[in-house]
Amino acid sequence: MAYQPIKIYVGRTNVIAVKFDGDISGETMVSEIRKGRSINSELIATFVPSLQTDGTDGILLLTLDDSVTATIEHTSGWMDVKKILGGEPRNAFDGSIPVVFEGVVTA
Repeated sequence: MAYQPIKIYVGRTNVIAVKFDGDISGETMVSEIRKGRSINSELIATFVPSLQTDGTDGILLLTLDDSVTATIEHTSGWMDVKKILGGEPRNAFDGSIPVVFEGVVTA
């Protein structure tokens, strides 16, 4: 499946809401951005996952703090979202999601 690129703004805190079909209240989720699609590719950033409510609405918030994004030097990467099942990460979506890093907008 082809996904639209997600924009991450360098030097800013970024929060991305991910909607799942169904209850995710009992799930452990992780998400990373890597240079390439491979798990062996260079790690660029790791999101901090949280729930918007109690998780029954299926909404997961992924946050990258400005202290993390300030050090990003890449212009693009690939994001994954994984559920931890039986102690092992499993893809929550088919394929990786493209990421584009945008510089800080100044006035």
